Amino acid sequence: MDILAKKENLIYSTSKHELYYLNADLGSVFESQVVHYLISLSEKAIFENITLICGIKSPEEQERVIDLFKNKNIQLRFFKSYPNYPFFNLRQRKAIHQVLKMCQKKAEVHFHIRGELLASLACKPIINQFGTLKNVVVDIRGAGMEELDIYHRAGKLKILLKKWNYLIAFKKLKEFHKISVVSDDLKAYIINKSKINPHFIHVIHCLAGDKFIYNELKRQETRSKLSIGDDEKLLIFSSGGQAGWQNSKVLSELASDKYLILNMSKDIINHSHIINRFVPYEEVPDYLNAADAAIIFRDQNVVNEVACPVKFCEYTCCGLPVISNNSVKEIKEYVLKNNSGVILNHTADIHSIDLSPIYHLNRAAQAIQGQYTYGVDTITQNYFNLYFKQS
Repeated sequence: MDILAKKENLIYSTSKHELYYLNADLGSVFESQVVHYLISLSEKAIFENITLICGIKSPEEQERVIDLFKNKNIQLRFFKSYPNYPFFNLRQRKAIHQVLKMCQKKAEVHFHIRGELLASLACKPIINQFGTLKNVVVDIRGAGMEELDIYHRAGKLKILLKKWNYLIAFKKLKEFHKISVVSDDLKAYIINKSKINPHFIHVIHCLAGDKFIYNELKRQETRSKLSIGDDEKLLIFSSGGQAGWQNSKVLSELASDKYLILNMSKDIINHSHIINRFVPYEEVPDYLNAADAAIIFRDQNVVNEVACPVKFCEYTCCGLPVISNNSVKEIKEYVLKNNSGVILNHTADIHSIDLSPIYHLNRAAQAIQGQYTYGVDTITQNYFNLYFKQS
C-alpha cells in the first residue's frame, strides 16, 4: 500500500526539491488534512525540505502550530491572516510576499496552496520571488461562494464583498496549470465557474490519517469503556467543528430504541438513546472502531453535493458501514459501489428498514478498501504524482 516508502520508487528523492505549503488559517480540519499530510510527506523523504507557510490570527495560533509539528522535520514560517474582504487584499499579498522573501531558494521549488482565495493572493508574490507558477498546485476543497449564501451569517454587504474575492480567485485560476479538487462533482463545478481546461484539474480526495484503521482490540476496549454490551448496536456521529453543514440536529430524528447513538460533536443533544462525548482528535479512531455504523446526513445543496467530507473518509478507513442520505455524491457513489452502507431518501426511513445486513459486513475488508481510496498513503501518492506531472 505504501508505495512511496519503497526507495526504488522515489525517482525524485535523490534530486534537490523543496516544497512550500501555503495555508491561510487553522480551521477545524487543519490537524487532519494539513498536519497529517505534511508529516506523512516528510516521512517519505521525497523533498529535501518541506516548509509550511501558515496564516495565523494570534500568537496562540502560532504556538498551536509549533506544538503540532514539534520534533517533525518540517520548517515553519508564519504570516498574518487578514479577513476575506477586497480592501485587505493588498495587505495580505504584502504579508505573503514578506514571508516568501525569507525563503532562500536552494533547490527546485514546488508550491502547494490550500484554497483558491489564498492562491489568488499568493500568485503575484510567487511570481515576483520565484519567477514562475509552473510548479504550483492549487488545492480547492469546496464550493466556497455558495457556502457564503447558504451558511454564512454575516450581512448582505459583507457576503457580497467576500463573493467579490471569489470572483477574482476564479479569474486567477486560469494562470495555474495544476489544480486539485476533492471530488468529480467539484471538478465539474470549478470548470463551470472558471472555464478552465479540464486537463489541468485533478481529483484528489480528502484523507484519513494513519491512525484511522480497523483494530478489533481497540473496538473491545472502547466498547467496554462506554459500557456497550456485545448485543447492543452503536451508531456514531463525529464532527470536529460546528459548521452548519455538519447537521448534528438530525440525530434527534434518527434516535431509536433499536440502537444507541454516540454523538461526538460539540453540540449537546438531550435524548435517552444518545450519548454525548467530544474527545481529542487523536482519540477519535478508538471510538470509530467501537461503533457498528456511522451516520452522516447533509442538506441538499451544492456545497454538500460537491464535497468529500473528511469524517466520511475516516469512517471508511476504519471499516465502518455508513448510513447517509443522497445529498453528497461522493458518499452515495462510494457506498453503492462498495456495498459499504445504506443510502436513505428520507431521514425517517431509518426506522422502517432492516440495518442488520450492514452490521455483518467484513470490517477488515471494508477498511482496506477505505485505505485504498482515502488513506493518507494513497493521497500522498496522488499529490506526489501531481507535483511532478509535466504541464
